[in-house]
Amino acid sequence: MVRGYIDRFDSTIAGWAFDPSAPGRAVDVVIENDGREIYRCSAGLIRQDLIPVIGGAEHGFSFDANEKNGFYRSMDLKIYMVSSERRLLYEGGWVYEGMVAQGVDNWLFLNTDFNQVNLRIAGKVGVEPEKIYRTALQFATREALLAKKNIPYASIIVPEKNVICARYFPELVVSDYRPVPLIIDETRKFNCSVIYPIDEFLSSNIDVFYKTDTHANAEGYRIIYRLLQKKLPQFFDGVCLPPVAVNQKYYGDLGGKLDPAQSEVTDRYLRPETEGHFHSYDRISETIQARGRLRGEVVSVLNRNATKRLLVFGTSTAYAALPLVSCAFAHTLFIWENTFDYKIIEEFSPDCVLWLPAERFLPMEVDDLKGLPLSYEKVEELLK
Repeated sequence: MVRGYIDRFDSTIAGWAFDPSAPGRAVDVVIENDGREIYRCSAGLIRQDLIPVIGGAEHGFSFDANEKNGFYRSMDLKIYMVSSERRLLYEGGWVYEGMVAQGVDNWLFLNTDFNQVNLRIAGKVGVEPEKIYRTALQFATREALLAKKNIPYASIIVPEKNVICARYFPELVVSDYRPVPLIIDETRKFNCSVIYPIDEFLSSNIDVFYKTDTHANAEGYRIIYRLLQKKLPQFFDGVCLPPVAVNQKYYGDLGGKLDPAQSEVTDRYLRPETEGHFHSYDRISETIQARGRLRGEVVSVLNRNATKRLLVFGTSTAYAALPLVSCAFAHTLFIWENTFDYKIIEEFSPDCVLWLPAERFLPMEVDDLKGLPLSYEKVEELLK
């Protein structure tokens, strides 16, 4: 019997499908609306987490559910697995208002994703107090464990664009009861020194986010770097930072989703590409599906002009900080994960650890003690 599961059913539809009678063949995944096929793909993506479940990895699928692929705002969908038999995998009402919201003056905003970002910001999605407490405890536990290991550490929650630039998105109401302020209140009970630079971002006379992207711009990351200088001056003070590339034509992660794509001309910190300071990409070919987010990247940054080692955890928000933070270290290792793996910390022996989560990913539920074995195995290769 064909087996499968849906992990995500929103702006991205993702899951896995497997036919035990033909394990070497990819199962077709067919999406129908009112008996009409609107999309078809093959379940052939590599997912290492499937090995202990079904004995193989090449059975995942993931695609963007958007207008280009035949999806529109509200539909009743049926998802079938088709191989030696045709079997219903999932059915349900699918509602999607588009990932990109148009603000004023060509400003673009994340409209919705699996984090329900705008509903959370407006305080319209209830978050259980237990989740707030557990997330605060996670911040405090990481800080305490690294202090016990005598490893300097900083955690900075990067504010959400939709919160900071709400004046360009007037239909969004920003609530004081969104998750992050509640988490910060809880961390204070643990004497935890997590940084949430909302005041610094809001008080800037310069916009701190790109118009066409969800991430902070050069000015936003300068603010983050100054906070690191204050928190960890022994590493970040007196460091020569790279110049800003001015007047760059840029298609952000939001602008690129429009048809036609929307670009902007802006200033950017580009990844280091000098002779002595450069990124060494090592993309993990496997795609990990964990709690609805596709992950699995490790980036190593080498800098012959510095000493010491830095370990950075986070996702794309942390990745965008690498051109700046890597200037202070000879070897910066970035793990595309909000999960800490203490085996990696022990093996890499960093002089400093940073965690830069984006506001929209909080609260979270991760297991630091279990970690992600694939991440560790890949880092182990880098450290040989």
